[in-house]
Amino acid sequence: MGMITELADQFDLSHVESCCLCGKKSTAYWRGEKWIGICRWCAIDDLPKLMADAVVGGGAKIGADLHHACGQFWRAAALSLEIKQRESPPSP
Repeated sequence: MGMITELADQFDLSHVESCCLCGKKSTAYWRGEKWIGICRWCAIDDLPKLMADAVVGGGAKIGADLHHACGQFWRAAALSLEIKQRESPPSP
């Protein structure tokens, strides 16, 4: 399964098998100070809300922050798609 399997071999990811927000099976993992797992739905529905609260609550340059976040999202999406494409078997 590629990158996630390799990570699981290197690290104990048993504590992130469940989404940190709803408890369902995680479809992604992230490592900051600690590992977290998140399911697809919470990533789509809840993370944007959390991000908005953090950006607005932080004040400063909301427009610039949102512009930066949008760029980061598309960069991460492109990298994830590239990794997934490399891991997929070639089409006949």
